[in-house]
Amino acid sequence: MIAYIMHGMPGTGKSPLAKKLAGAWGKVFSTSDLFLVDGVYTFDKAKLDKNHLANFEHFCQALSKRVPVVVCDNTNSMPWEWGRYETAARVRNYEIVHVWMPIIDPVYASTGSHGVPVESCKAIRDRLLIHMDAHKIVPNSHEF
Repeated sequence: MIAYIMHGMPGTGKSPLAKKLAGAWGKVFSTSDLFLVDGVYTFDKAKLDKNHLANFEHFCQALSKRVPVVVCDNTNSMPWEWGRYETAARVRNYEIVHVWMPIIDPVYASTGSHGVPVESCKAIRDRLLIHMDAHKIVPNSHEF
C-alpha cells in the first residue's frame, strides 16, 4: 500500500498527476474538491479549516479501509500541512512517497482554475523552496 503526498504551487499539474498515481484502485483527497459548488470552484475562506479537516478525515477513512493507493492532493508547502497525512499513513504501514512538483512563475500560477492571487502564489513558492530541500533528509521517504 502506498500514500502519495503531493507538493506544489497552483497550476503545476498536481491534480492530473494525482489522478494518474491513484489509478483505478486508488483514491485522491483534495481539499480543493470540497470547495466545488455545482462543479465550479468557489473558495470561501470561512470554510478553509473545516474543509481541510474533512479532507484529512476522508483520507484516514480510506487508510482504515486499506485502499491500496491514497493521494493527498494539496499544496502541502509546510510540514504541518502534510505531517498529519504522513503520520496517519505511516502508522497504518503505508509506504510514503512525496511528489514535489516543479516551481513555476507565481504570475502564471495565479491564472489557474482556483484564481489564487499572485502574492499568495509567491508565498507558497517561497515556502516550497525552503521545505523541498529540508524535507529530503527525512528517512523512509521517497522524492520524485
